[in-house]
Amino acid sequence: MHGKFLHDYDSGLNRFSKLAKNDDTSLSGKPHHDEKSILAISIGLLIGSQTAFADTDLTSIEARLAAMEQRLQAAEHRADIAEHRAEAAEQQVKNLAATQQKTQATVVQAQAVAQQTEQRTARLEEKTMPVMALNFMVMHVPVC
Repeated sequence: MHGKFLHDYDSGLNRFSKLAKNDDTSLSGKPHHDEKSILAISIGLLIGSQTAFADTDLTSIEARLAAMEQRLQAAEHRADIAEHRAEAAEQQVKNLAATQQKTQATVVQAQAVAQQTEQRTARLEEKTMPVMALNFMVMHVPVC
């Protein structure tokens, strides 16, 4: 696209410079003294160059938009993946919290059972002390 534009632009400039050097010939080579034709050629060159630049700009804008759309899609895909990972991590945290609560409840229950067992053991020891003392005395009584 740029090559065609540059060629058209250069040939237009050559024609214009030919007109500027030799005022009595037109683009077709015929004698011509009309200043309107010089103006028309200048306008044509300007419009042609703007059209070529517009085509180039439109093409590059479309390419940029396509690239931006691809980057946006890639970013959305990464965001979706991150969102799924965050949801999975959140679920793991909930599961760990529930497990921790169950473990803590089990520890509290085990402590209560241990305390009850300790109290029962103490009561049994209190009940068995007199019997043990009696047995000890019976065993050590001298026989005559």
